[in-house]
Amino acid sequence: MVEIKQWVKDIVIYFEFLNNINLKLFKLCSLDCWNDITSIEKYYLDISQDLFRLLPCSANTKLKKINLIESDGIFSINDGIEELKGEIKKFVLENNDILYTIKYIRNKTEHMPHKLKAEGFYSGSTGSDIRFSYENESLNINFNDLKKLVIKLNEIFIKMQNDLSKYQNQLSEEYKTYPCWDYLKSMNFEIYNKLLLSENLYDISFVINKY
Repeated sequence: MVEIKQWVKDIVIYFEFLNNINLKLFKLCSLDCWNDITSIEKYYLDISQDLFRLLPCSANTKLKKINLIESDGIFSINDGIEELKGEIKKFVLENNDILYTIKYIRNKTEHMPHKLKAEGFYSGSTGSDIRFSYENESLNINFNDLKKLVIKLNEIFIKMQNDLSKYQNQLSEEYKTYPCWDYLKSMNFEIYNKLLLSENLYDISFVINKY
């Protein structure tokens, strides 16, 4: 009998972190910095918090870089996801500057969230291009930066979902129908990327926020 190994159960929470990031990003897109400032700042804090639950790291303020903590979080899962860990390391290396800025602003606002500053720059049918910073410091991050990071993370986890499907097919019949499989597949990162890349993203976000 081929049973489900523990690493499959352990990885579910990291899918949930990315799923939550996507859902908050969809809501953030169409918000108005004049009327929705509290919600905008809360979504940024939520997104950045889940991002660094997914990517356990520390910020080196001297070098302005982040360092992965390979004894924490997803890296502490012992087997089954070596390729995924490698993809995450590559992702962090390629996006270190942006990730450092997000981490820096998140750390600064952790104890003083009122100093998080959100500004919107209206750009026609695409809505407001929101930019985040801490008080009057020069480092800032905008919505499109966040979107690019999430699209790439979605691609990484789409591949992981495909690998999990292959693993599922190797299991004994009773374990092929284990509830976690449907739950993992319900977090459809392929659809999320289609929406994030759509010209109608602002309209989709507007409808989500209305209802």
